Amino acid sequence: MSKDIRNILSSDKKFTEVAKVAFDSVDTDKSGTIDASELEKVMNQIATDMEAEAPTKDDVLEVLEHLD
Repeated sequence: MSKDIRNILSSDKKFTEVAKVAFDSVDTDKSGTIDASELEKVMNQIATDMEAEAPTKDDVLEVLEHLD
């Protein structure tokens, strides 16, 4: 683990700041929540980047349910 990551994880304030930036990048409509379509876009991009199979609608809903 890099020193920077370790530093972020060891500070609640820094971790919260990073989590907020990550959340805001997914919450594209700025509603304060992440809906299935926003999550699906991110999951599809990750799958593309990893050269993996795209998630199904059920996959997206399962992840969303788990995150809630």
